[in-house]
Amino acid sequence: MPISPGQIFEREFHVTEEVVTGFGQLFRDQNPLHTDTGFARDHGFRDRVVYGNVLSGYLSYLVGEMLPVKNVAILSQKINFSHAVYRGETLKLSATVSGVFEETGVIELKFKFHAGAETKARGLLQVKML
Repeated sequence: MPISPGQIFEREFHVTEEVVTGFGQLFRDQNPLHTDTGFARDHGFRDRVVYGNVLSGYLSYLVGEMLPVKNVAILSQKINFSHAVYRGETLKLSATVSGVFEETGVIELKFKFHAGAETKARGLLQVKML
């Protein structure tokens, strides 16, 4: 298998207004936490919060474009958010292969999203070799 435990994949993503607005329009999600600065600030955030599932899109990019194999599908993903992500931030995705299970064709990756020194989210991704 061309993927081995300990292998690391990293990439930066700049969270633009276009990405966030496009997500909201595509899924018709107009939750004021994501669209209204006043609402977000009234609820303890410094600005409008980026949709959490934008990070899922970056994980899809990891699986579809960064892994050295293309015959894969996401089986499961778990994301724990620890800090809000805001427009204009640059997120660094770092994913480490934590397990390769050849008998089932499953690859497990632990990942983190950082902006500077702050961890924004972390989790576990399981990918199936097809």
